[in-house]
Amino acid sequence: MGEGLPEGRASCGHDAAWRCLDCSGSPSFCMRCCAETHRNSPLHRVQFWNGQYFQQAWLRQVGVQVHCGHEGSRCPELPPTMPTYGNDRMLVVVDITGIHELPFTFCRCRSAAPEDLQLLALGYYPASQTRPRTVFTLRVLDAFLLANRETNASPRSFYN
Repeated sequence: MGEGLPEGRASCGHDAAWRCLDCSGSPSFCMRCCAETHRNSPLHRVQFWNGQYFQQAWLRQVGVQVHCGHEGSRCPELPPTMPTYGNDRMLVVVDITGIHELPFTFCRCRSAAPEDLQLLALGYYPASQTRPRTVFTLRVLDAFLLANRETNASPRSFYN
């Protein structure tokens, strides 16, 4: 049995074509509100109404990206004319909610820490020190450690 139409309108009055599976009550959003709501929750799982049903989607599709340094704000050293995604890199993020792909923008200030340390400061453990492309959240590493100690789960069985 297919799912019904989305609620129609989001709280802002625009079409509610997006919904979050991780926010309490799975609220519906317009694209702009979805991006604003999830700016600090980039690992929430979202779905998009395609006209017939809700399909899985990425928060990057509504413009969510992770800014390293400056407490989640854009680095002031980036030229204001540079497009939002002008200094970003798509990283694979392994989390307890699943595997995500998100654009990350790194701080370019003269006193900026190396990229791997910027990632660690945000709670992402890089798979490599030089130009990381894959990161693990600290909470997935904690969950693996617990599973490994309690059930002797291998990394492969934990992933599966």
